[in-house]
Amino acid sequence: MYNYYTQHNLKIRNTKTSDSGEYCFKVGHISRKLQLKIKGFFLEDPCNVECIEGEDAILTCKVRPGSPPVKWLKGDIEILHNEYNKMYNGYTQHNLKIRNTKTSDSGEYCVQVGRFFRKLHLRITGIPGEITEDERNTYMKAIQSGTEVRKYVRIQVIGKDRVGKTSLVHRLLGYKTHDGKSTDGIAINRKCQIRTSDGGGEWIVGEGE
Repeated sequence: MYNYYTQHNLKIRNTKTSDSGEYCFKVGHISRKLQLKIKGFFLEDPCNVECIEGEDAILTCKVRPGSPPVKWLKGDIEILHNEYNKMYNGYTQHNLKIRNTKTSDSGEYCVQVGRFFRKLHLRITGIPGEITEDERNTYMKAIQSGTEVRKYVRIQVIGKDRVGKTSLVHRLLGYKTHDGKSTDGIAINRKCQIRTSDGGGEWIVGEGE
């Protein structure tokens, strides 16, 4: 507090948004009120991000125009712009793009503006290790393109015991007769698949191609 001949000051150092509110000063039995509004750098808190291993993860924050430069950190280590970590700064929105993510990229991240920061978590779901290299490549291509070509379709027929589930499947697949043997609730049939020989890409019921 600083008191001069007619002027009296209250100085609040290193203000935080929580310092905002109504203040009151008194002189004898007389009082006056005033409002203090602290504008934060962050317009909204960043959200946690989840993605699958191999995808690109985009972390986003929004800050007030004219704020100090935005820094991204993982733990206490500042993230630098390189071929794997791309930073894009807009008018209010700032993005960190982590390319071709690995499970080791998971963890707590921090976005810092001046002396203030916000935290968020990145969770990377790993691809199962037991799949083959070809399956992994197919999986990764599907992630990158957003599509996947499948030659088989899985249809589940669910019902109580001995109500004719197998007979229904046989009729759907064009079998003329059914020997009546029970499948104990589990049967796999690969006749329903996609035509690949003529490039038509239509679902058919027939022999494998």
